[in-house]
Amino acid sequence: MHRQLEEALTQGSDPLHLAAVFGLDPRAAIRYAENTRALLVTAAEEHETK
Repeated sequence: MHRQLEEALTQGSDPLHLAAVFGLDPRAAIRYAENTRALLVTAAEEHETK
């Protein structure tokens, strides 16, 4: 799981890329991409409040 999340954070949260690199089911790749986007938004919001 951590490898997929790390890949999404470093290469962008593109579900097609994640599915191709890791052989993921498209639904799983979409979930990883959505979770990555949520983490990035949360991190950006935390950064703005400091």
